[in-house]
Amino acid sequence: MCFFVLFTGAFFFEYKLSFEKIFQVTLVAEGVHLVPVFIKAFWFLVIAHNYTFEDISNFDYFSLLAVVGRENLEIWWMYILYSANLFELLYWIALAYGLRLLLPEAEYDDALKLVLSSYGVGLLLWIVFICFLLVSIS
Repeated sequence: MCFFVLFTGAFFFEYKLSFEKIFQVTLVAEGVHLVPVFIKAFWFLVIAHNYTFEDISNFDYFSLLAVVGRENLEIWWMYILYSANLFELLYWIALAYGLRLLLPEAEYDDALKLVLSSYGVGLLLWIVFICFLLVSIS
């Protein structure tokens, strides 16, 4: 879905990019989201030997939630703080770098503006929607 949002953003910025090229960039950049999965697996398979399911589900050392803590937080705040993490930032940087390679006439700042104004806005709307659902359900 990210590639569609970026394609729409590229259209509005009047960049001539094919759907296929944007899909390739997003597919490669998605590899950033695999890193925390491997770190989590390594942590629980090699380092931590005595753990519970709650320990696995609360493994969020790379997000703002790890800095703030879970105590006395509403569930919707937890989702916001969990979504703000190091690997999401690296994903944005990887997307901007990939788009910069596709856009020889644009600077890196232009590619980052494209990512922030398309994917960033989409992510923000998604987080607001999920928080609305979490508040409605609880």
